[in-house]
Amino acid sequence: MPKSGLMPAPALERTPAPYDQPPSLLPFFRDDAARYVWMIREVDRRTKDRPFARDTAFRNCGALAFGISVDELLSAEAGARKPHLMVPRQKLICATRLLTGATWHRLGFVFQRDHSTIINNYNRAFDDVAPILRKLA
Repeated sequence: MPKSGLMPAPALERTPAPYDQPPSLLPFFRDDAARYVWMIREVDRRTKDRPFARDTAFRNCGALAFGISVDELLSAEAGARKPHLMVPRQKLICATRLLTGATWHRLGFVFQRDHSTIINNYNRAFDDVAPILRKLA
C-alpha cells in the first residue's frame, strides 16, 4: 500500500480507437447523405448515457466516416491544409454545429482550432452540408 493510504487505481485496458481498426472493417459510403446518417446513428449509440459528449463523438465518428484518423483531423501541421483533410474537417465542423448547436468556442475546443477558424470552416461547408441534413430531417 502506498504511503498516502490510498490504493492505486486499477489499470484500465486500452480500448482501441475506431481508426485502429483494419481498413476492411471501416465503413464505406456512397455519398455524404449515407455518411451523415451513419454518423448520427453511431453518435446516438455512443452517447446514449452521455449526451454531453455528442460534439466529441461527432468528431470521432466523422473522422471514421471520412476514412481519416482523429490525429490527422486535429493536425495543425502544414499538411493539414491539404484538401483530403481540410474538406472533411470543414464538413464535420458544419455538421456538428448544425446537429448539436454547439458554440463556436466549444467547437474550437473540440477541433483544436481558434473559434474564428471554426466560423470560416462552417461558412465554407454550409452550402454543401445544410441541404443534405435538411433532407434527412
